[in-house]
Formats: sequence, structure tokens, C-alpha cells
Amino acid sequence: MPTLNRYLLEDEINSIRSFLSRFETIPTDINFTSDKILNLGCSSGTETLALMWKFGSKETTGVDKNISGAKSRISRLRDLLKESNEAVKCPFISSKDLLWWNNQVPEFLKRYIFPNFIEADIVDSLPLPSSSIDIAYCSNVLYQIFDKQGKNKGVLSALSNIINVLKIGGHIICDEPDKYNFRELFIKVGLLEVTLIPEKPKTLYIYRKR
Repeated sequence: MPTLNRYLLEDEINSIRSFLSRFETIPTDINFTSDKILNLGCSSGTETLALMWKFGSKETTGVDKNISGAKSRISRLRDLLKESNEAVKCPFISSKDLLWWNNQVPEFLKRYIFPNFIEADIVDSLPLPSSSIDIAYCSNVLYQIFDKQGKNKGVLSALSNIINVLKIGGHIICDEPDKYNFRELFIKVGLLEVTLIPEKPKTLYIYRKR
């Protein structure tokens, strides 16, 4: 008999939900198109899943130098959901568990909508079609490039690669430590400033491709 892996799934969902708080400072009055989202520096893939939940994107892609952890995470989550999906169809499932499934599991997970992952260094290249992305999101990524890869030169290279895959009118959203000031670099590569929100100890940058 299939098992509703409720407690394992709760851990996974709570982990994703915890990342949603990172997006609370993103203004709700900006007219984002969010069909295709790019998560730069996706790490374990939790942030990528949270972006899918936040924006309801049709297609989400995570990028990092090493995606083995993210792929393992998604594989484990897919297996949990597959068995749980079978369990909720079983006539012996408790009403309590069925209520939890119906109310607490996000629809995109019930429908097996998962992100794609690409292994790449965004300073060197982004192996995606030009003008294909609506939103590019990163958190604590640009400052690491600034520190490790040639100061402004590395950040400018990364931004140029991001701009190449953004659609006209697409947005880049970056959440970076406030001791760094990337505003001049965003403007230097030709992006239009939408808003800049100091939110100590970080700054939220939102720019649009002209």
C-alpha cells in the first residue's frame, strides 16, 4: 500500500516556505511577467522551488557551478510526491491526512512541476537562449563574484550574460549585502532602475532590460 510521506514532505515544504520570506520585500505593485524564471546561484534548489511558489512560473531554471545537490534534492522530492499522490487516492487514507494534502501541499508539487538545472559559471557564460527569461533572481551572488573574480570586471561580465538571456522588459532582482554598491554597475550595462530598497543588512536591486 502506498504511503503518504507526510512528515518527510512537511520538512521539505517547510524548508521551501522558509525561503518565501526572502521575497517579502519585493514590491507587489511591479508588473512582473513571470512565465520563465532564472535562479542564479541555486545551490540545493530550495530557493528555486520557492521562486516557483512565489511567482507561479511555468518554467524555472536554476544555475550553479555544481548542481548535483539540487538534482538529488528534486529526485528525492519527486519520489516522495509520487508515492504520496498514490496514497491520497487510497480509500483508507485518514480525513486528517487528506485535508493536510489538499491544503498544505502547493499545487505545482502535486502536478510534478519541477525546475530544470544547468551547471555553469555565470561570469563565463549562461547556456540559455537569448531573450528567453522574464525574471533573473539572485541572492548573495554578485558580492561573491566581486570578491573572488576581479572586482567590477567579474560582476560586469555576469551582468552582461544575464542581460543576454533576459527578454526586453524582463527584470533582474538581486538581493546583496548593503556594504556593496552595485547600482553604478547595473546602470553601466544599460539596465533601467525600477527600485532600490535598502533593507539592512542587505539591499534589494530591481532593474529592467530596455
